[in-house]
Amino acid sequence: MLWLEHVMIGFLLAWIYRKRQVGVMILGSIGPDLFMLPLVIKTGMFIEEWEGLSGSYLANFVFLPHSIFSLLLVPENMRIYWFSHIVADIISHKGEWAIRPFYPVSHWSYEGFYEPWVYLCAVKNV
Repeated sequence: MLWLEHVMIGFLLAWIYRKRQVGVMILGSIGPDLFMLPLVIKTGMFIEEWEGLSGSYLANFVFLPHSIFSLLLVPENMRIYWFSHIVADIISHKGEWAIRPFYPVSHWSYEGFYEPWVYLCAVKNV
């Protein structure tokens, strides 16, 4: 999913649980994707430039923060947002970059139902 979608889910969770810490909510909602910045800086923003990199060391910047094991390192007040990000990405990402929720213990991934990166590539080509 894209950051806007993650933040919208975070706002919904904050409203349900009556949490007022907007900064914590936003950081938790987009937190797993912030670790992708080294990959973006090295290769570029668009997924077509990432093809074939899922087996390189750079993939750790995607798969480790999107693993449920990363929740052990996240502050308690941020975990629900971080977890919602992981779940949303599990059901949405597919192909080479499908989320591996038990990484690095297992490389199993769930094939999601759509690829949000396709929209970014479409915008680039307009």
